[in-house]
Amino acid sequence: MMAAVYYAGTEGERIAAGIVVDVFYREDSDDHQNAEALLAAGWENVTRSTAPRCGCQKLARLILRERWHAVTAVAAKLSERGEMNRAEIDEEILRADDMAAARKGCTAGRRPTCWRALPERVH
Repeated sequence: MMAAVYYAGTEGERIAAGIVVDVFYREDSDDHQNAEALLAAGWENVTRSTAPRCGCQKLARLILRERWHAVTAVAAKLSERGEMNRAEIDEEILRADDMAAARKGCTAGRRPTCWRALPERVH
């Protein structure tokens, strides 16, 4: 899962640029090198296939595409303000979820009922 997080940065940049790549793509970046190191530790002696790497990139793409409305909302606010704390990011995500749900005709939004009971996340 952590490898998918590392891949998510470049995958997000590709989605924002409108570049569709649905195959494993290797590049020389710190994020890719970190992901490769994590995957090598677990898969190096099991397979020399790119399947684990490809799976992590596909997972990153899937999550980003599903939550793109929240990603762009946070990115826009971050560009506008220069910085955000975790609570502000969470609020922006909730706002984006509510707006996306309203566009789909849902009145309850996508916010889980237990959201406010969750502990403050560490960043």
